[in-house]
Amino acid sequence: RLRKARGPTVWKADFHYNKFRNSHNIVINEGTGRAFAVGTNTCSGSLHMMDISNPTNPVFLGCFSADGYTHDAQCVVYHGPTKKFVGKEICFAYNEDTLTIVDVTDASAPVMLSRTAYQGKKYAHQGWLDEAHEYVYADDELDEYKSSDKITKTYIFDVRDLKNPTLKDIHRHQTQSIDHNLYTHNGHIYMANYCAGLRVMKITDDRLLSEAAFFDTEPDCDTATFQGAWSVYPFFRSGSLLVSSVERGLFVLKQTTPMPTQMPVTTSAPPAPMSTQMPVATSTPPAPMLTSPGPTIPPAPPGLPGPPGKEGALGPPGPPGPPGPPGPIMATPAPLAPTPMPQAPIILPGPRGLPGPRGERGVLGPPGPPGPPGPPETL
Repeated sequence: RLRKARGPTVWKADFHYNKFRNSHNIVINEGTGRAFAVGTNTCSGSLHMMDISNPTNPVFLGCFSADGYTHDAQCVVYHGPTKKFVGKEICFAYNEDTLTIVDVTDASAPVMLSRTAYQGKKYAHQGWLDEAHEYVYADDELDEYKSSDKITKTYIFDVRDLKNPTLKDIHRHQTQSIDHNLYTHNGHIYMANYCAGLRVMKITDDRLLSEAAFFDTEPDCDTATFQGAWSVYPFFRSGSLLVSSVERGLFVLKQTTPMPTQMPVTTSAPPAPMSTQMPVATSTPPAPMLTSPGPTIPPAPPGLPGPPGKEGALGPPGPPGPPGPPGPIMATPAPLAPTPMPQAPIILPGPRGLPGPRGERGVLGPPGPPGPPGPPETL
Protein backbone atom coordinates (compact mmCIF):
# COMPACT_ATOMS: atom_id res chain seq x y z
CA ARG A 1 0.00 0.00 0.00
CA LEU A 2 2.85 2.40 0.75
CA ARG A 3 4.28 2.07 -2.77
CA LYS A 4 1.00 3.25 -4.24
CA ALA A 5 0.47 6.08 -1.79
CA ARG A 6 0.26 9.63 -3.16
CA GLY A 7 0.14 12.46 -0.68
CA PRO A 8 -0.95 12.34 2.97
CA THR A 9 -2.92 9.21 3.77
CA VAL A 10 -4.60 7.86 6.91
CA TRP A 11 -3.92 4.14 7.26
CA LYS A 12 -5.91 1.49 9.05
CA ALA A 13 -3.95 -1.32 10.70
CA ASP A 14 -4.07 -4.72 9.00
CA PHE A 15 -3.74 -6.39 12.41
CA HIS A 16 -3.30 -5.29 16.03
CA TYR A 17 -1.11 -7.59 18.17
CA ASN A 18 -1.90 -6.88 21.81
CA LYS A 19 0.08 -9.43 23.82
CA PHE A 20 2.53 -6.81 25.11
CA ARG A 21 2.17 -3.09 25.73
CA ASN A 22 5.59 -1.66 24.93
CA SER A 23 8.96 -2.79 23.57
CA HIS A 24 12.39 -1.28 23.11
CA ASN A 25 12.97 -3.04 19.78
CA ILE A 26 11.60 -5.75 17.49
CA VAL A 27 14.13 -8.15 15.97
CA ILE A 28 13.13 -10.05 12.82
CA ASN A 29 14.72 -13.21 11.43
CA GLU A 30 13.80 -13.20 7.76
CA GLY A 31 15.10 -16.77 7.46
CA THR A 32 12.38 -18.19 9.74
CA GLY A 33 9.60 -15.60 9.57
CA ARG A 34 9.86 -14.94 13.27
CA ALA A 35 9.88 -11.70 15.26
CA PHE A 36 11.37 -11.16 18.71
CA ALA A 37 10.17 -8.21 20.78
CA VAL A 38 12.73 -7.18 23.41
CA GLY A 39 12.38 -4.85 26.37
CA THR A 40 8.66 -5.51 26.72
CA ASN A 41 6.53 -5.75 29.84
CA THR A 42 6.47 -9.54 29.28
CA CYS A 43 9.07 -12.35 29.39
CA SER A 44 11.10 -10.43 32.02
CA GLY A 45 11.92 -7.94 29.28
CA SER A 46 13.71 -10.59 27.22
CA LEU A 47 12.72 -12.46 24.02
CA HIS A 48 8.96 -12.36 23.30
CA MET A 49 8.77 -14.69 20.28
CA MET A 50 6.18 -14.51 17.49
CA ASP A 51 5.52 -16.24 14.19
CA ILE A 52 4.89 -13.51 11.59
CA SER A 53 5.08 -15.70 8.49
CA ASN A 54 1.46 -14.63 7.99
CA PRO A 55 1.90 -10.88 8.66
CA THR A 56 -1.82 -10.24 9.18
CA ASN A 57 -2.07 -12.96 11.82
CA PRO A 58 0.98 -12.99 14.16
CA VAL A 59 1.06 -15.92 16.58
CA PHE A 60 2.74 -15.90 20.01
CA LEU A 61 5.29 -18.73 20.27
CA GLY A 62 6.92 -18.37 23.69
CA CYS A 63 9.27 -16.52 26.02
CA PHE A 64 12.92 -16.60 26.94
CA SER A 65 13.32 -14.99 30.35
CA ALA A 66 16.15 -16.87 32.08
CA ASP A 67 18.66 -14.00 31.91
CA GLY A 68 16.61 -10.89 32.54
CA TYR A 69 16.22 -7.81 30.36
CA THR A 70 17.38 -7.85 26.71
CA HIS A 71 18.16 -4.46 25.17
CA ASP A 72 18.72 -5.72 21.62
CA ALA A 73 19.44 -8.96 19.76
CA GLN A 74 20.24 -10.61 16.44
CA CYS A 75 18.58 -13.93 15.59
CA VAL A 76 19.88 -16.08 12.71
CA VAL A 77 19.75 -19.52 11.15
CA TYR A 78 23.18 -20.55 12.32
CA HIS A 79 25.85 -21.65 9.82
CA GLY A 80 29.00 -21.20 11.92
CA PRO A 81 31.67 -23.68 13.02
CA THR A 82 29.82 -25.22 16.02
CA LYS A 83 28.44 -28.13 14.00
CA LYS A 84 25.93 -29.23 16.61
CA PHE A 85 23.90 -26.06 16.06
CA VAL A 86 24.17 -25.62 12.29
CA GLY A 87 20.68 -25.05 10.85
CA LYS A 88 19.21 -24.09 14.22
CA GLU A 89 17.82 -20.69 15.12
CA ILE A 90 20.24 -18.94 17.48
CA CYS A 91 19.77 -15.53 19.11
CA PHE A 92 22.66 -13.34 20.23
CA ALA A 93 21.20 -11.13 22.95
CA TYR A 94 22.71 -8.02 24.56
CA ASN A 95 21.53 -8.19 28.14
CA GLU A 96 22.95 -5.02 29.76
CA ASP A 97 26.01 -6.74 31.27
CA THR A 98 26.49 -9.87 29.13
CA LEU A 99 26.44 -11.30 25.63
CA THR A 100 23.87 -14.08 26.02
CA ILE A 101 23.46 -16.80 23.35
CA VAL A 102 20.14 -18.70 23.18
CA ASP A 103 18.92 -21.63 21.07
CA VAL A 104 15.34 -20.65 20.21
CA THR A 105 14.69 -23.39 17.64
CA ASP A 106 11.94 -24.68 19.93
CA ALA A 107 10.38 -21.39 20.96
CA SER A 108 8.30 -23.11 23.63
CA ALA A 109 11.47 -24.37 25.36
CA PRO A 110 14.43 -22.08 24.51
CA VAL A 111 17.87 -23.05 25.87
CA MET A 112 20.53 -20.61 27.04
CA LEU A 113 23.87 -21.79 25.62
CA SER A 114 26.13 -19.23 27.32
CA ARG A 115 26.29 -15.82 28.97
CA THR A 116 29.55 -13.89 28.74
CA ALA A 117 30.54 -10.84 30.76
CA TYR A 118 33.53 -8.80 29.61
CA GLN A 119 36.22 -6.39 30.72
CA GLY A 120 35.05 -2.78 30.93
CA LYS A 121 31.33 -3.54 30.76
CA LYS A 122 28.96 -0.68 31.56
CA TYR A 123 25.92 -1.41 29.35
CA ALA A 124 25.96 -4.17 26.71
CA HIS A 125 23.87 -2.41 24.09
CA GLN A 126 23.93 -4.01 20.62
CA GLY A 127 26.08 -5.97 18.19
CA TRP A 128 26.21 -8.01 14.99
CA LEU A 129 27.78 -11.26 13.75
CA ASP A 130 30.30 -11.39 10.96
CA GLU A 131 29.08 -13.16 7.85
CA ALA A 132 30.80 -16.44 8.79
CA HIS A 133 29.05 -16.54 12.21
CA GLU A 134 32.45 -16.76 13.92
CA TYR A 135 32.86 -13.36 15.58
CA VAL A 136 30.55 -10.80 17.18
CA TYR A 137 31.28 -7.07 17.05
CA ALA A 138 29.49 -5.26 19.87
CA ASP A 139 29.09 -1.79 21.32
CA ASP A 140 28.73 -0.81 24.96
CA GLU A 141 26.72 2.40 25.15
CA LEU A 142 27.97 3.63 28.52
CA ASP A 143 31.65 2.61 28.69
CA GLU A 144 32.75 5.97 27.27
CA TYR A 145 30.08 8.04 29.01
CA LYS A 146 30.65 6.66 32.51
CA SER A 147 34.43 6.39 32.34
CA SER A 148 37.33 8.81 32.29
CA ASP A 149 38.53 6.96 29.16
CA LYS A 150 36.43 8.62 26.43
CA ILE A 151 38.00 6.78 23.46
CA THR A 152 35.36 4.96 21.37
CA LYS A 153 35.67 1.18 21.84
CA THR A 154 34.32 -1.84 19.92
CA TYR A 155 34.30 -5.27 21.60
CA ILE A 156 35.22 -8.30 19.46
CA PHE A 157 34.02 -11.70 20.71
CA ASP A 158 35.18 -15.07 19.40
CA VAL A 159 31.95 -17.12 19.24
CA ARG A 160 33.24 -20.10 17.25
CA ASP A 161 32.25 -22.17 20.28
CA LEU A 162 28.73 -21.03 21.11
CA LYS A 163 28.98 -22.48 24.62
CA ASN A 164 32.27 -20.80 25.42
CA PRO A 165 32.65 -17.36 23.81
CA THR A 166 35.73 -15.30 24.65
CA LEU A 167 36.60 -11.63 24.31
CA LYS A 168 39.22 -11.47 21.53
CA ASP A 169 39.99 -7.76 21.44
CA ILE A 170 38.83 -4.26 22.35
CA HIS A 171 39.33 -2.00 19.33
CA ARG A 172 40.18 1.59 20.25
CA HIS A 173 39.08 4.15 17.65
CA GLN A 174 40.57 7.52 16.75
CA THR A 175 37.53 9.33 18.17
CA GLN A 176 36.13 10.28 21.55
CA SER A 177 32.47 9.40 21.13
CA ILE A 178 29.76 7.02 22.33
CA ASP A 179 29.09 4.14 19.91
CA HIS A 180 25.45 3.21 19.38
CA ASN A 181 24.46 0.81 16.56
CA LEU A 182 26.56 -1.23 14.13
CA TYR A 183 25.99 -3.74 11.32
CA THR A 184 28.32 -5.97 9.28
CA HIS A 185 28.07 -6.21 5.49
CA ASN A 186 30.47 -7.37 2.78
CA GLY A 187 33.48 -7.56 5.08
CA HIS A 188 32.91 -4.13 6.63
CA ILE A 189 31.24 -2.78 9.75
CA TYR A 190 29.00 0.28 9.46
CA MET A 191 28.72 2.16 12.75
CA ALA A 192 26.52 5.04 13.90
CA ASN A 193 28.61 6.55 16.69
CA TYR A 194 26.74 9.63 17.93
CA CYS A 195 29.14 12.63 17.73
CA ALA A 196 31.59 10.72 15.49
CA GLY A 197 28.89 10.19 12.84
CA LEU A 198 29.18 7.27 10.41
CA ARG A 199 32.31 5.12 10.72
CA VAL A 200 33.11 2.34 8.25
CA MET A 201 35.58 -0.27 9.46
CA LYS A 202 37.17 -3.03 7.38
CA ILE A 203 37.34 -6.47 9.00
CA THR A 204 40.92 -7.59 8.49
CA ASP A 205 42.13 -11.17 7.97
CA ASP A 206 42.83 -11.56 11.69
CA ARG A 207 39.23 -10.40 12.44
CA LEU A 208 40.43 -7.09 13.87
CA LEU A 209 39.36 -3.68 12.57
CA SER A 210 40.86 -0.96 10.40
CA GLU A 211 39.06 2.28 9.55
CA ALA A 212 38.16 2.47 5.84
CA ALA A 213 35.89 5.53 5.61
CA PHE A 214 33.78 7.94 7.59
CA PHE A 215 31.15 10.64 7.17
CA ASP A 216 30.93 13.22 9.94
CA THR A 217 27.23 13.98 10.35
CA GLU A 218 28.04 16.06 13.47
CA PRO A 219 30.98 18.38 12.66
CA ASP A 220 30.24 20.56 15.68
CA CYS A 221 30.36 17.70 18.20
CA ASP A 222 33.38 15.61 19.19
CA THR A 223 32.67 14.50 22.75
CA ALA A 224 31.22 11.41 24.43
CA THR A 225 27.67 12.75 24.70
CA PHE A 226 24.27 11.49 23.54
CA GLN A 227 24.06 13.62 20.42
CA GLY A 228 24.34 12.82 16.72
CA ALA A 229 24.19 9.67 14.58
CA TRP A 230 21.70 7.13 15.96
CA SER A 231 21.67 4.28 13.43
CA VAL A 232 22.76 3.22 9.94
CA TYR A 233 21.29 0.90 7.27
CA PRO A 234 23.90 -0.55 4.84
CA PHE A 235 21.96 -3.36 3.16
CA PHE A 236 20.58 -1.73 -0.01
CA ARG A 237 21.66 -3.49 -3.21
CA SER A 238 22.42 -0.08 -4.68
CA GLY A 239 25.11 0.50 -2.07
CA SER A 240 23.34 3.57 -0.71
CA LEU A 241 23.60 4.14 3.02
CA LEU A 242 21.00 5.62 5.35
CA VAL A 243 22.23 7.38 8.49
CA SER A 244 19.80 8.89 11.01
CA SER A 245 20.89 11.78 13.20
CA VAL A 246 18.96 12.79 16.30
CA GLU A 247 19.34 16.52 15.61
CA ARG A 248 19.89 16.70 11.83
CA GLY A 249 17.52 14.12 10.37
CA LEU A 250 18.19 11.56 7.63
CA PHE A 251 21.37 11.39 5.53
CA VAL A 252 21.38 9.38 2.29
CA LEU A 253 24.96 8.57 1.28
CA LYS A 254 26.54 6.82 -1.68
CA GLN A 255 29.91 5.11 -1.63
CA THR A 256 31.84 5.94 -4.80
CA THR A 257 35.45 5.94 -5.92
CA PRO A 258 36.42 8.23 -8.82
CA MET A 259 38.18 6.12 -11.43
CA PRO A 260 41.11 7.48 -13.50
CA THR A 261 40.25 8.37 -17.10
CA GLN A 262 41.43 5.64 -19.45
CA MET A 263 43.85 6.93 -22.13
CA PRO A 264 43.02 5.86 -25.73
CA VAL A 265 45.33 3.21 -27.18
CA THR A 266 47.19 4.25 -30.40
CA THR A 267 47.61 1.52 -33.05
CA SER A 268 49.00 3.69 -35.87
CA ALA A 269 52.54 4.93 -36.43
CA PRO A 270 54.53 6.29 -33.51
CA PRO A 271 53.63 9.87 -32.58
CA ALA A 272 55.66 12.76 -33.99
CA PRO A 273 58.18 14.46 -31.71
CA MET A 274 56.52 16.67 -29.10
CA SER A 275 56.22 20.31 -30.09
CA THR A 276 55.33 23.33 -28.05
CA GLN A 277 51.75 23.19 -29.33
CA MET A 278 49.39 20.26 -28.82
CA PRO A 279 47.75 18.98 -32.04
CA VAL A 280 44.06 19.65 -32.46
CA ALA A 281 41.90 16.53 -32.55
CA THR A 282 39.74 16.28 -35.64
CA SER A 283 37.57 13.44 -34.43
CA THR A 284 35.52 12.72 -31.33
CA PRO A 285 37.67 11.06 -28.64
CA PRO A 286 36.40 7.74 -27.30
CA ALA A 287 34.23 7.87 -24.21
CA PRO A 288 35.93 6.86 -20.98
CA MET A 289 35.19 3.34 -19.84
CA LEU A 290 32.36 3.18 -17.31
CA THR A 291 33.03 1.21 -14.21
CA SER A 292 30.92 0.41 -11.20
CA PRO A 293 31.71 2.76 -8.36
CA GLY A 294 33.54 1.42 -5.37
CA PRO A 295 33.74 2.86 -1.86
CA THR A 296 35.18 6.30 -1.27
CA ILE A 297 37.95 6.05 1.27
CA PRO A 298 38.65 9.48 2.74
CA PRO A 299 41.77 9.99 4.81
CA ALA A 300 41.54 8.82 8.37
CA PRO A 301 40.99 11.50 11.02
CA PRO A 302 44.06 12.89 12.79
CA GLY A 303 45.22 10.98 15.82
CA LEU A 304 44.42 12.16 19.30
CA PRO A 305 46.87 14.64 20.87
CA GLY A 306 49.76 13.09 22.75
CA PRO A 307 50.61 13.81 26.40
CA PRO A 308 52.09 17.25 27.20
CA GLY A 309 55.89 17.46 26.96
CA LYS A 310 58.17 17.97 29.95
CA GLU A 311 58.82 21.49 31.20
CA GLY A 312 61.97 22.97 29.65
CA ALA A 313 65.02 24.12 31.64
CA LEU A 314 64.93 27.59 33.15
CA GLY A 315 66.99 30.11 31.09
CA PRO A 316 69.59 32.56 32.53
CA PRO A 317 68.30 35.76 34.14
CA GLY A 318 67.84 38.69 31.77
CA PRO A 319 69.66 42.05 32.10
CA PRO A 320 68.36 44.56 34.66
CA GLY A 321 65.59 46.76 33.38
CA PRO A 322 65.82 50.56 33.12
CA PRO A 323 65.11 52.61 36.26
CA GLY A 324 61.49 53.24 36.85
CA PRO A 325 59.91 56.71 36.93
CA PRO A 326 60.30 58.76 40.15
CA GLY A 327 57.68 58.03 42.73
CA PRO A 328 55.21 60.67 43.92
CA ILE A 329 56.49 63.38 46.33
CA MET A 330 55.13 62.68 49.74
CA ALA A 331 54.43 65.70 52.07
CA THR A 332 55.97 65.48 55.55
CA PRO A 333 53.12 65.40 57.99
CA ALA A 334 53.13 67.85 60.97
CA PRO A 335 53.98 66.25 64.31
CA LEU A 336 50.95 65.16 66.14
CA ALA A 337 50.16 66.74 69.52
CA PRO A 338 50.53 64.28 72.34
CA THR A 339 47.30 62.72 73.25
CA PRO A 340 46.38 63.64 76.84
CA MET A 341 46.11 60.60 79.01
CA PRO A 342 42.97 60.40 81.06
CA GLN A 343 43.55 60.94 84.82
CA ALA A 344 42.99 58.06 87.11
CA PRO A 345 40.03 58.49 89.49
CA ILE A 346 40.80 59.81 93.04
CA ILE A 347 39.78 57.28 95.63
CA LEU A 348 38.75 58.99 98.93
CA PRO A 349 39.14 57.18 102.28
CA GLY A 350 36.04 55.49 103.44
CA PRO A 351 34.09 56.48 106.65
CA ARG A 352 35.23 55.26 110.05
CA GLY A 353 33.98 51.83 110.75
CA LEU A 354 31.53 51.03 113.59
CA PRO A 355 32.97 49.73 116.89
CA GLY A 356 33.22 46.01 117.05
CA PRO A 357 31.35 43.88 119.58
CA ARG A 358 32.53 43.79 123.24
CA GLY A 359 35.09 41.12 123.86
CA GLU A 360 34.56 38.29 126.32
CA ARG A 361 35.84 38.66 129.88
CA GLY A 362 39.26 37.22 130.41
CA VAL A 363 40.12 34.43 132.91
CA LEU A 364 41.09 35.57 136.47
CA GLY A 365 44.84 35.29 136.93
CA PRO A 366 46.66 34.04 140.09
CA PRO A 367 46.90 36.42 143.18
CA GLY A 368 49.71 38.91 143.07
CA PRO A 369 52.45 39.16 145.74
CA PRO A 370 51.62 40.92 149.06
CA GLY A 371 51.92 44.73 148.98
CA PRO A 372 54.31 46.75 151.22
CA PRO A 373 53.24 47.53 154.80
CA GLY A 374 51.01 50.56 155.20
CA PRO A 375 51.76 53.69 157.36
CA PRO A 376 51.31 53.44 161.17
CA GLU A 377 47.83 53.85 162.47
CA THR A 378 47.21 57.28 164.09
CA LEU A 379 46.42 57.05 167.79
